[in-house]
Order: sequence, then C-alpha cells, then structure tokens
Amino acid sequence: MVMRSLQAGGMSIAYDSACDKLPYRQARNGYNPNRDGFFELSIDETLRDGFPDPQVYDGKVIKVFPPSWGPLTHLRTGDYKVLWVERSAKARWRSFAKLFEQQPTAKKILGEQSRTTTLRDMASDAALTFVSLRNDMDVSLLSYDEIVEQPLASFETLENRGWPIVSGDSAKIPNAGLRRF
Repeated sequence: MVMRSLQAGGMSIAYDSACDKLPYRQARNGYNPNRDGFFELSIDETLRDGFPDPQVYDGKVIKVFPPSWGPLTHLRTGDYKVLWVERSAKARWRSFAKLFEQQPTAKKILGEQSRTTTLRDMASDAALTFVSLRNDMDVSLLSYDEIVEQPLASFETLENRGWPIVSGDSAKIPNAGLRRF
C-alpha cells in the first residue's frame, strides 16, 4: 500500500513483478495481503555487488522488506531518501497468521511470537540506527497505522521533507476498509 501510494504521488517504482508469483505469496482462502503487488525486487538483486546501479535505479523507489535490511546497510555511497515504516508487532503477527494459517509451521512460529518479535525489533532498531547515521541517507520515519488512519498528513510530511510526491494523490490510496486483519 505504501509503495502504491508513492507511485500514485508521482514517484517511479523499481520492482520485479515475478516476486508477486512466489508460492508463499499466493492468496490462501481468499486472503491476498497486497492485491496491487508487493513492489519488491528479488533478494538476489538487492544483495548483488554494486547494488543499486545508478544507471538502473537512480530516482526510483526501492522497497527493502524486513528482516533483510542487509541491502540498506551495504548500499554504495549515494544520495538516498529512506522511508522507514514502522508497524506494530500485533499488526505484523495478525498479518503473518492470516497469510500462513494453513501451514503447520505457522502455529509453532506464532507460539514463539513474543521471542521472535523481540529479536526482530532489536534487528530493526539496529538497522534504523545504522542508516540514520549515514551522511548520505535522509531518513523519514512514519507509522503504518498513521499512514492508514491519516494518509494526507503522512504524505504531506514526506512532501515537506522534499520527497517528490503530490501528497494529495498519494493520500488517495490508503483505505482502512481494506485492512484484512
């Protein structure tokens, strides 16, 4: 939803639609977490030496999905704007449970959610600190819940920080009624 919002606001998105077809991404019981696509590059692409190639990705939005923040921590020196979207542990786990509810391992993983959440949050905090300390990264931090509940204010924040978007157009995309968890 956030990537689609940035696209609607006028930004160019770099992604590989083949990532939408990965087996674990297919809808189960009618649940499709990202109907407009995941807007991701393959992990092989983001971990490739020299990523991102300025001739290919300059001026484009690239989604880096947790927990593989590695691509953010080894980007070549450049001029980056980073949108860091935080999402509550409760919301993350509800989404995970819905997507994987038919798989036996999901129940075991969900039983470990407290421990896993702590480890994930520690890794997230470390990665956010790392990218915030880089002189070539302008980091904007937004809450997923705030984006859904107050999209115009959220995207105005980005526009005021120099993001090349039309905040009113971006704000038309988030729809609290489409939250499927």
